[in-house]
Amino acid sequence: QHSGYCGGTEDVFNVRVLMGPNVWYWSERLLRADNHAAPGWPSAADTNSWRYVGVTHEAYIHPTKTMGNELFIQYVGDTDSAVHAGMPAEVAGSFYISHDAEKSHEQSQRRLRQDVRLLEGYLNRPDAREDRWQYARAIFYLAQSHRSIGHLDIAKDLWERYL
Repeated sequence: QHSGYCGGTEDVFNVRVLMGPNVWYWSERLLRADNHAAPGWPSAADTNSWRYVGVTHEAYIHPTKTMGNELFIQYVGDTDSAVHAGMPAEVAGSFYISHDAEKSHEQSQRRLRQDVRLLEGYLNRPDAREDRWQYARAIFYLAQSHRSIGHLDIAKDLWERYL
């Protein structure tokens, strides 16, 4: 345990992810090793485990905690109180993840085109609408990817579909 926070009860911790010198977000990146879901999740027999969902921009979710708004996620790694005003106190010292901050424009565009292919592939599956949460998430990220590529009309149509 550290400062009374990192005990055996937390399932997931948020870490600050840097996308560039002035761009960052919180993301679930530290996960307990014993809380991953079995195949067939979620099922009536397995309502207390987590899994990744999404073909890209994956999220780590719990069938009731995440979807039912019952989740308190620890925020770790920041000692600068101005950065996380209103967030819980830091618990593990100062650290962060640097994500895509060093990519060239062409590398970023290549990744965005890959995301579009993955997301369109998922959305074109016959069973894509069965998981409403993941379906909506895929539409949102497809719109974001098209916007970043410069396909603004496509992005607008997708955002309207998402909303």
